[in-house]
Amino acid sequence: MKPPFIEYVRNHVVLGDGALGSYLFERGVERGRNLDLLNVQAPDIIFNAHEEYIRAGSQLIETNTFGANRFNLRESGAEERVEEINRAGAEIAVKAAGHQVYVAGSMGPSGIIFPRDEEEFTPDDLRESFRAQVRGLAEGGVDVLIIETFPSLDEVLLAIEVARSEAPELPVIGQMVYPARGTTVRGDDALSCGRAMIKAGAAMVGTNCGRGIDAMVSAIGRMSILQGRGFLFLPFPMPECRSR
Repeated sequence: MKPPFIEYVRNHVVLGDGALGSYLFERGVERGRNLDLLNVQAPDIIFNAHEEYIRAGSQLIETNTFGANRFNLRESGAEERVEEINRAGAEIAVKAAGHQVYVAGSMGPSGIIFPRDEEEFTPDDLRESFRAQVRGLAEGGVDVLIIETFPSLDEVLLAIEVARSEAPELPVIGQMVYPARGTTVRGDDALSCGRAMIKAGAAMVGTNCGRGIDAMVSAIGRMSILQGRGFLFLPFPMPECRSR
């Protein structure tokens, strides 16, 4: 039986999986298809992808739910199936993981441009979307939530807030994108963002994707002072960064 994720990662390097979206395209999934819907439309495809990463040595796999929020699913007419799709994604990953591999429930940004238009979307709209995701992932049995690839500090803090409120038993990893050498597009410094995410309840903070490894290393360098208060999580950027 595996120990709790945060307990284990304090003393071990954990090797995660790689890009899921681009990998699925390589395996024949047509480009332009909503990948999150595959959790309910073609679960075997997702299960097999997880298994292949595990066979390659992954000790942690992410659920196929990066874009499975109400706003991103709206184009496919599936905005009312958020909880179902996330639960299915978690259950597929948990089944593939067995008793040794950790499962991280993946949550990406809403796709709404920040600062948002208050008349179109309210903070409560976003909270409810993230809430449905967290519920589905928690019910599906994930070990940790990974809130990743967020360009906006305001939005990532809101997502962490919802995660800690809705599933307080699950640790949260908070990751933002810092394309401008350790800062976000809006100019927020990686260290300030890391401190804010930890204060909001993230157990680990880090970065992913963005504009290549140099930008990511710059961000990690700025956040390195946080060691001892949080943990740094640095997945290597892949083409299209999983499903993006």
